[in-house]
Amino acid sequence: MFEPIQNQKAYLQVANQIRQYILEGKIKPGEKLPPERALAEMFGTSRPPIREALSALEMMGLVESRTGYGTIVKEVPTEAIPLNQIAGESSPYEVMEARLTIEPEITRAACQRATADDIEVLRQILAKLKKAQEDRDYDLYNQADADFHLAIAKATHNDMLYKVGLAISVGMREKLWQALKTSSLKVPANIERYTREHEAIYQCIVDRDAEKAGRLVYDHIKSVDKDVFS
Repeated sequence: MFEPIQNQKAYLQVANQIRQYILEGKIKPGEKLPPERALAEMFGTSRPPIREALSALEMMGLVESRTGYGTIVKEVPTEAIPLNQIAGESSPYEVMEARLTIEPEITRAACQRATADDIEVLRQILAKLKKAQEDRDYDLYNQADADFHLAIAKATHNDMLYKVGLAISVGMREKLWQALKTSSLKVPANIERYTREHEAIYQCIVDRDAEKAGRLVYDHIKSVDKDVFS
C-alpha cells in the first residue's frame, strides 16, 4: 500500500504519503489507519517516525488519535495546515537523541560553575513548572521545561555549550515536539514524575553533585523518550 521511505526526514515522508492517500480519497473519512507497528513495517522504518508522522497529520487536522482505539481519518478540513508549515521542524526523535548525548555533560558542567544568580533563575523556573503542573497548563509546562534546560546550559558559562543548549531548546519549542510531549503530559503520573525529576536535578546543582546530576538528567530524558516513543 505504501512505498518504503528514505532515511532523511523520515517522518515527513511518512506523513506526506498518508496525506496524499487521504486527499486522493484512497483512505476515506472514518477509516482507521493500521496500527503503528504495521505502518512501520509497511514503510520499512522504526516506530518513532511513524508516531511523529501521525502527530503531524493530527496537527494538520487530517486524523484523530483515539486512546485505546487507534487513529481515525477525519473529513478533510477546508483550511488544513499545509505540510510545508511542518517541514522545517526538527524530528523530535532526533532532538531526544541529541539531548541524551549532550545534556548530561552540560549539566555536570553547570553543577561546577553555576553562580547564585544562575541557581535563583532555575528556582524561579522550577516554581513555574510546578504551577503549570498544578493547573494542568501544558503549554506553560512545555515552555518552562525548555527554559529550565536552557538555563542549565547558560549556567555552564561556556558560550559554545550555551549555543548547543539553545539549539536543543529551539527544537523543544517546535509544534511537533510540543504536540508529542503534551500527549505524554496528559497522563497524570507522567507530569508528576517529570516535575519530581526536575526538582531532583535542581537540588543536585544546588549541592554541586555533578555526577548524580548528569545521571539524573540522562534518566529523565530517557523516561520521556520511553513515554513518547514506546
